[in-house]
Parts: sequence; structure tokens; C-alpha cells
Amino acid sequence: MRALKRHLHHWHPYRQHLLRGWRWWQQQLLLLCPAWLCQRLISGQQPGYLLINGQHYELLSDPDALEQPLTVFEPDTAPLSQALRQQLERFDPLVILIPDTLVLRAPVQLPATAAQHIDRVIAHQLPQLTPFAPDQVYVSYQPLPCEPETLRLELQLVPKALVDTQLAQLRHWGLNCDTLRPLSMAHCPGYTLLPPPPVNRRPLRQLNRLLLASNLILLTTLVALPLWQKQQQISVLEAERNRLRANAEAVLQTRQQLDQLTQVQQQLQQQRDEPGRHLPALANLTTQLPDSAWLNQLEWQKNGITLQGEADNASALISQLDQATTFSQVEFGTPVTRNPNNGKERFSINLQFNREATP
Repeated sequence: MRALKRHLHHWHPYRQHLLRGWRWWQQQLLLLCPAWLCQRLISGQQPGYLLINGQHYELLSDPDALEQPLTVFEPDTAPLSQALRQQLERFDPLVILIPDTLVLRAPVQLPATAAQHIDRVIAHQLPQLTPFAPDQVYVSYQPLPCEPETLRLELQLVPKALVDTQLAQLRHWGLNCDTLRPLSMAHCPGYTLLPPPPVNRRPLRQLNRLLLASNLILLTTLVALPLWQKQQQISVLEAERNRLRANAEAVLQTRQQLDQLTQVQQQLQQQRDEPGRHLPALANLTTQLPDSAWLNQLEWQKNGITLQGEADNASALISQLDQATTFSQVEFGTPVTRNPNNGKERFSINLQFNREATP
């Protein structure tokens, strides 16, 4: 009898893992059965539902009766009372429910051949369909109607950061947390967002352990070595890209500096040539002005000259300046007025440079 007790005590740590494995295997079998058969198989069981609702937990016997929970308790309840523990443990299975607002749904269409490796395909496609990596979420799927050549699924996923704390608390209380469903899918037998629980298998012989360790080391080497080589190649390519980018930026900066220097040189050349460009026009203006006219202001502009002064006859002065070959257009800028002090006419004359006559 003592030997039997010691033997049972030896297997006690594995009891929880065996129960989890049995429940997972049972759920997978239910997924393969028709709906009517599933109802008959689970008719003798009494499932319970534990809703994680914000800052408290609600124990339900029927997820459709949210307003009538069996009990409500807080997450910081530690340890569980004996009455609450018995109430939780009488349900088999205990389904953990979360609000649908925490679940992200994404439709995906795949070729029919992907059904053989659906889990790996979903893990590969997940970063492209959602902003999460496979290790950041709990994910499951439901098939949708589709053509025979295609496979349409609806992915349901929930970030681990939203539920891991609550699941860890429930496991700390010794509760079974193998089934996690959205509230809208509470009645879907066999469905869970959680991955299947790991099953610890104790090797029977030392040789098996050595072979397993050798296979793992070899597999890790085969997987890690190409990844490491690719990472090294990526590092070399990134270094080369950074070097080329730095050279290109230096060339671009040098080209911009050269363009700026060329522009400054052209401006300096233009400013150097500007004073002597219109000297012939100024000399011609001096010879055309009569001695009876005198200037009190000469404004030099880019395209011409503005003269302000007094003369005996401003109209005659216009005719005389119009004969100068260095000017293409001569006209009054303002009306002519007479100075009452000396009787002379005040004028303002605009003269446009003649581009063909000006060098």
C-alpha cells in the first residue's frame, strides 16, 4: 500500500498536464465531428463560463444570461475561498470568455493547398495582415464559405498583453485556463484562442534523451546558421549602403556649393560690368542736353534713366533727347509745370535704354 501511495505521489505533478492534454485532444476530436454528434457527446457535461469583464470576473452558467451571473469576484481575491473554489471546479470544462471588443478579426484568402500547413501559413501571413507578430497574440480562425480552389478564413486574435495577466492569476489559483473564447463564440465547442497546452513527456531511456538533444542541437544549427549568415550579409550590405549614401550626400553637397559659387561669380561679373555698361548712354545724354536746361535729379535704373530738372522749353527738350541713339523711348513721367520764380518749365522725363545700341 505504501508503495502504491509513493507511486501515485510521484505522478501527482503530471496530473494537471495530463488533464490539459486530454481536454485538448477531446476538443480537437469535437471539431472533427458533426454538430449533432458534438451535442450528444457533450450533453453529459456541464460547462461553466468565466467572463473577464474589466476589473472583475463573472461566473456564468449561460453566456446568454449576462445579467444573471452566479457570482462576481475581483482579480485580487487571494486566496480563493473554499466555497468559490468548489463552485468553479464543479464546471467541466471552465471556458474563459473575453469581450468581443478585445478581439481583432481579419479575413484572409489562401489557396486550398495551404490547408495542409494552415498554422504555419497563418503565422507567416500574420505580420502582413495585422500590426502584431505571432508571439504577441493568441490567434485562431474560423472557415468561411468559398470556392473549391480557395480557402477563406476569418482570423480572430487578441493581444497577449490584454489577457496574460488575468490568465496567470487564474492559473495561480489552480484553475484550468485551456479554453479562451470571445463572448460571441461561447457556444462553439472545441474552439479556443489559446494554443494547445504543452505535454511533458519523460524520456524512458538515457539514449533517447541524448538523441533528442543531438537532434535539437543539429536542428538549431541548421536553422540558426543560415539566419546568421543572412544577418551577416545584411550587415555588410547595410554598411555598404551607408557608405554609398554618405558619398552621395557629400557629392550632392559639393555640387550645391559649386552651383552657389557659380551663381555668386555670375553676380559679381554682372556687378563688375554694370558701371561701364551704360557710360556711352550717359555721354550721349550729356551732349544732347542744351545749355539752357539743367538737372536737379538723375535716377539711374536698370532699364533706363529718369531726369528731373528745368528748361526753357520742355517739349523741345523731349524732341532733342529722342534723337539720341542710346535711348529707345523718351516720354514725360509727370505733367510739365512752370516755376514762378524764374519762368522755366519743370519736367520729369523717362528714358528707356536702347538694347541694340547699348553694348
